[in-house]
This record gives sequence, structure tokens and C-alpha cells, in this order.
Amino acid sequence: MEEHTVFEAELISLILGFDLIRSVPRLCSATILIDNQAAIRAVARPRPQPGQHLVRLFHCTLDALRHQRCTLKLCIAWVPGQQDIEGNEAADEEAKRTAQGDSSAFSKPLLPLQDLPTSVAALKAA
Repeated sequence: MEEHTVFEAELISLILGFDLIRSVPRLCSATILIDNQAAIRAVARPRPQPGQHLVRLFHCTLDALRHQRCTLKLCIAWVPGQQDIEGNEAADEEAKRTAQGDSSAFSKPLLPLQDLPTSVAALKAA
């Protein structure tokens, strides 16, 4: 499996967050907290950039979730990193391990990581 940058790991964690939301029946609202402003900007205003294949997957997954759960209220919010927020460092480490294909201490994601698209740049480099 290809190595992922911290930025890509954050995007992957957002995508996997949708799978967790989808797995909870009758969930009315959800907030995903993330400490990476670049990832938030990337999904808010998609443009050609590293990781754009994951930004596209984010939007496809979000569209499918919205179609499945029309009334779901979803918020993605920034939280400051390194600010002693309980669980933040553990979440960062878990996102990095999961992005590298390590099976998580949490339940297995519904989206198999081998199904994540590979960037064109990574394919060319290989």
C-alpha cells in the first residue's frame, strides 16, 4: 500500500467518518472534528492539488450519504491541534495507522482501504 501524507490521512479519516455515521441507524446529526485546516479547505473548495483523488472520493461519499440520509445534519469543524484536547492525539495516531492500512483498534471501516483511489502522480512515480 502506498504511503500517505498527514494531509491524505486526514482526508481518509473524514471519508471513514462517513462510514461510521452511516453505520448508526437513525442518527439525526453528526459533527466531525478535525485539526487540519488544509483538509477542511480542500474539501470546501476542491481544486487541482495533491490528494485531489481523495477529495473527489470525499464528495462522492458525502453525496451518497446525503442521498441515503436526507435529513442528516452534518458539520465538519476545525479544532486546534496540540491544545490538550482529550483524544486528539489518539485520533491523529489512529488516522495515521488506518491510512497506512493497519487494522484499527476500533471496528473495521466499512470502506476497505484497498478500495481508496490511487493518485495519478503516485501511479506515474511507481
